[in-house]
This record gives sequence, C-alpha cells and structure tokens, in this order.
Amino acid sequence: MPLLLAIVILSIAVLAHEFGHFLLAKRAGIKVEEFGIGFPPRILKLAERDGTIYSLNAIPFGGFVRILGEDDPTVKGGFASQPKRVRSLVLLAGPAMNVLLGVVLFTAAFMSGYPAPLYKVKVVEVAPGSPAAKAGLKAGDIILSVDGNSLQKPSELSDYTREHLGEEITLLVKRGEEEFQLTLVPRPKPPPNEGPMGIVIGMATTRKRASLPEALLLSLHSTVIIFLLMLSIPFLALMGKVPLSELRPVGPVGATRLAVDMAQQSVTTGWWFPFLIFMGFLNVALAEANLLPIPGLDGGRLLFVVLEAIRGKRVDYRRESWVHMVGFLILIALMVIVTYFDVTAPLRGQNWGEFF
Repeated sequence: MPLLLAIVILSIAVLAHEFGHFLLAKRAGIKVEEFGIGFPPRILKLAERDGTIYSLNAIPFGGFVRILGEDDPTVKGGFASQPKRVRSLVLLAGPAMNVLLGVVLFTAAFMSGYPAPLYKVKVVEVAPGSPAAKAGLKAGDIILSVDGNSLQKPSELSDYTREHLGEEITLLVKRGEEEFQLTLVPRPKPPPNEGPMGIVIGMATTRKRASLPEALLLSLHSTVIIFLLMLSIPFLALMGKVPLSELRPVGPVGATRLAVDMAQQSVTTGWWFPFLIFMGFLNVALAEANLLPIPGLDGGRLLFVVLEAIRGKRVDYRRESWVHMVGFLILIALMVIVTYFDVTAPLRGQNWGEFF
C-alpha cells in the first residue's frame, strides 16, 4: 500500500507539471497532439478531443505532453512559431503548476496537524545497558528538570550533563500523567555513538491544526524557504559551509523509496503531515530543478528565448534542437548514474519523531 501510494503521488507531481504546459498551450491556441498518462508504449487511447489524443501508457510513472512544432518554427501554429511571450508562458506553466500543487499539499499538511514545540525535552531513544537504561528511563519520557533546574531545550540538558560527568544527577521525569525522579551518573567516556547518559533527546511536540488562512500563510512561507534553500546550496558548498560529502542528488528510485518511507510512517502513525510535507517539497523542488538553465529542461528553453530577446533574432532552430537533444541525453546519463547510487546506497526517510 505505501509503495503504490508513493508511485501514485510521484506520478501526480509529474502529471501536474505536464498539465501546466498542456493548459497554457491550449489557452494559447497551440495544438496539443497528445497528453499521455504514463510513458509509452501506448496501451489505450482514452479519448480524442479537439485534435488531442488522451492516452494511457505502459510505464505507470508520470506522463507527457506532445505539442505541435515544439522545435520547428516553420510549423504553422506550432509552439516554436509563437511569440516570445507565449513560449515563455507555456514553458513557465509546468513549474508553476508544481508550485501550486506544492502549496496545496503544504496547506493540507498544516491543516491536518503539524508538530508545534512544547519547549520540553523528550527522550527519543535509550541505549541498552546505558546509565539511562539502568536508571529506568524510557523512550517517550519527558525530562522536566535536572537537579532542580527546569528544562526547555535539549541543549540545556546536554550542557548540564557535560558539566557534571561522573557525578550523580537527578532527573524529574514525566511519563504519561505520572511524575517521578530518577538518578544516574553520566559517563565521562561513553562508548562510540553514545552520549554520557546513553539517550537521544529532542524537543517534545504536540500536533496543532492550523486554520485555512494560517495554513496558507505557513505553506507560502515554506515554499519560499525551500526555493531560497535550494538556491543557496551550491554557494554554501563552494564556500565550504556544506560538506560535499553530505550532498547527493536523488533520482526516481530514491524519491520513490523516500516517499514509501514517509507513507509507511504516516500509515503506521495515522499522521499524514510527514508524507504531505515531503510531497509538497518534492513538487517545489521539481519546479525549481526544471527552471535551471540547462538544455533539455524548461529553464534551458527559456534561456534561448532570453537570448533571442537580447540578440533580436533567434538561434537557428536546428542548432537549438541539437543542443537540447545533447542536454537531454546528458541528463538521462546522469539519471542512470544517480539511479545506480539510489539502488546500491539507498537513502532512508527521516524519522519525524526524532526530527521534531
């Protein structure tokens, strides 16, 4: 079920992109030859209306739109023969539709209930045999204070613990409705990948449902933040702020695996916020990636429109078509490489209980 759901939602993201191109092309009076669900070979012609074939295809992932005269300006009424403004709008419509879908998904996520901080320290994980485990601390416990000092942030407990290594400390713990005290001694030399107490802690949260206006505001804010974050990553990497070892692209296999993980978490917990947020992020990321000025992408085609406006004449369409073809082949090669790494070194989904 999670795998099927992930494939469906990922396909919707691609279909939304293609539908944006389709819609603007139709509005501009450009003939759309085919709008396909999935990728060829064709299984079934669903309908044919106003000169457009609507088809169902064999590869059940995403879809495509085939517009008349995409590259050849000599084709009367085709895409490439249109004025610069029309071509630009049709090219921008795909990413715009993904952004719109992303905003809708973010809005649904915040209305379904998002994690709001309680400013309390929550135990996420307890290492077996650690001082915390021996003292009786359990995952899900809330640590209210340490040696009488109230706690609001995980860093406060971490700082206090480092200052009292090898000394007995007393924790005031809340488990359900019960409050009680535990004593333990933080280890000066813990085992690898463990802290002095042997616990993973995070900020305790509660689910808060946003109203529609609040959710829209939060979703627009999230969209802007994602756009700015993705734009800043290359510059941060060049400046050494983000280690290159922590950066890697994700292909369809990796995205599907992450979507499955998110769907599994949501199905298990009955909380759809993680899955909806991930899918919203995926749509916004897809929009921004397609706007990159790389031949074969919408941004690459827009770059040629800009060059045409600057030069006062368009680049020879045969040369432009060749550039886009080479760019597309390079993108396919990169996709194969990324898919190889997705399969051999898979990414795992974020544990949202730990993240928040």
